[in-house]
Amino acid sequence: MKAKLLLLAIVSVMTGCASSMPEKAEMTSLNDGHTYTEQDYNKGEKGFFWRSDELKKDEYQNIIVHDVNIHLSDSIKSKVAEADIEQFEQQIKDSLAEKTQKLFPNDTTSDHQAIVDVNIIKVEDIGEDVKAREIIPIGAVVALVKEAAGTRDRSVRLVVDVDVKDQKDGHLLARRVFVVNNNGVLENDKSKITGKILDADVNKITEQGVDFILHTMYM
Repeated sequence: MKAKLLLLAIVSVMTGCASSMPEKAEMTSLNDGHTYTEQDYNKGEKGFFWRSDELKKDEYQNIIVHDVNIHLSDSIKSKVAEADIEQFEQQIKDSLAEKTQKLFPNDTTSDHQAIVDVNIIKVEDIGEDVKAREIIPIGAVVALVKEAAGTRDRSVRLVVDVDVKDQKDGHLLARRVFVVNNNGVLENDKSKITGKILDADVNKITEQGVDFILHTMYM
């Protein structure tokens, strides 16, 4: 009986691992009525995308990075400084703007110009999963005790939504939703999400954004 209870506890902890794809409820929260398809770019760049059937290749000859917004739940707001969030937003905007200017057409006189918005629709910290080496009685018990005490390593998970819209009327041309994981970056459930942790995600987000724009608008 004790063995069964221990196994159930281990499974319970393992279900807390950071998902590498947006979950159904997270996609439903977009409430946009579109049907999404999974599309992976480089290794580790998994995600879902939607593209308007009316969008034509090379139709838009200027890409403008418009806005970056980060949405925080009340429970997360207490773990991250407002100044760090503002800096994170600006770093994403500057990095994405720099990449798009180098890689894509920038004809500011074109009749068709597109704007890009980045929305981080969810930030969460979750417990690390029980590692394979811990699936033995002593290791598992230690892991479970740490989990219960709030001293086990935790991960930071971001759900990112990148939107490409028509500049004139703002209608949506394409959307990509993906996850960025920072595994084991928090020492316990009271640890703060620092600017240093967020800084490491700037390139991950903007690289996926650029890949999305490239495949959607020009390939």
